[in-house]
Amino acid sequence: MDTKKVYAVIKRARKIVKSAKARNISQKTHDDYMKIGARVIHDKSLLKEARTANTYYKRLSAYNYCVDYSIRSLLAKQDREQKAKDPDWRGTVERLERAIREYDEAQALKDDKPAKFEPKQSKRKHVRGLPSQWTEHYWNNVDKGSKYASVIALLLISGVRPAELEKGVQITFHEKHEVLFVTIWGAKCRDDGSSGQRERVIAFDCEGLPPDSPEVFLVRHYLAQPNATEEGVYIRSNAKALYSYVSRLSRKIWPRRKHHVTPYTFRHVLSATLKKSEHFDDEMIAKVLGHASCRSQLEYGSVSQGGRGSSILDVRAEKTLRPHKNSQQHPR
Repeated sequence: MDTKKVYAVIKRARKIVKSAKARNISQKTHDDYMKIGARVIHDKSLLKEARTANTYYKRLSAYNYCVDYSIRSLLAKQDREQKAKDPDWRGTVERLERAIREYDEAQALKDDKPAKFEPKQSKRKHVRGLPSQWTEHYWNNVDKGSKYASVIALLLISGVRPAELEKGVQITFHEKHEVLFVTIWGAKCRDDGSSGQRERVIAFDCEGLPPDSPEVFLVRHYLAQPNATEEGVYIRSNAKALYSYVSRLSRKIWPRRKHHVTPYTFRHVLSATLKKSEHFDDEMIAKVLGHASCRSQLEYGSVSQGGRGSSILDVRAEKTLRPHKNSQQHPR
């Protein structure tokens, strides 16, 4: 490669870097994007073969990120080598030229998406068509002596994610005031703090609740454990095994249903129940679900799917939520 072309390649690379803002993402996302992007570079048909819009745009984003990162890294490497008078710097420029060709191809593919995607598989579909007060019916069919009974109780009252149950959820009980506290360490939390609540504590009023309610069951479970008052009680469950148990019981109760209950179904229904009540505003609902933005809870449940009510007294989360334009502020 002659000198004139070498400097033309470097100039173009600098122009690309200047025009594209560097993305601030977590190390995990970086690793995922580099892995997916490398696969797309090797086989562009992966873009056309994407069956859903989510898969397509994730692969496209990873591809563009991988190419952009390669150009930035090679340009920085070339600059260091040239300043150090390393003879290998021209070889780095040749690699930079190949990365620029990949960049041009990536730009051309941005609008070349599949003509049709498969319909989005919403988790809310599992809620549709369930009978009125189905959660009570489901709870009545849970074997209270099984290891999943306390887990199902938590799903019913808190909408905890399966991934959070894998980490472990802590319960404590204040006997004087009859308040159950559930501490959840969040999933889907980014390192930069832009999403998710790393920790949230939900308080439940147990006074006057029926003895067969999930809250009272958890209180009995708590009191039955040695040293519970000093350390609290931790409830854990494997996400895959939990999914299998929940859906299997659903099939047993409602064998003719097309879509069966999953752990996330309880999360949607809890959100719907809170939306139906005048005592919970968007911010409180988002905190219960472990979101960093009030907007996120809009994706969970609708008022028509809500149950009779919730025993939630209050919730405390790690950080203040980002509001959205149409945020509702109901009196509590």
